[in-house]
Amino acid sequence: MLIYFIIISIISVLVTIYDKAAAGERHTRVPERILLGLGLIGGALAMFITMLLIRHKTRKIKFMAGLPVMIILHIILFMIFATH
Repeated sequence: MLIYFIIISIISVLVTIYDKAAAGERHTRVPERILLGLGLIGGALAMFITMLLIRHKTRKIKFMAGLPVMIILHIILFMIFATH
């Protein structure tokens, strides 16, 4: 499980950084649904920290509120699975 979260976190960070670079260079962007999907499947914490550090999508409520909600969900799910 830990290896999964590490891999999805790395992918989420790389995709977030790519999207930020593509925005500045007016290249093809990563759709928001893909970014949110990566967050939902485990990359929310890494993506949230990355977005704050590189100041990417920090004005978008769906990211600045949605990713913390996903993080809380991941913590709850981890606690449920860790106790069983």
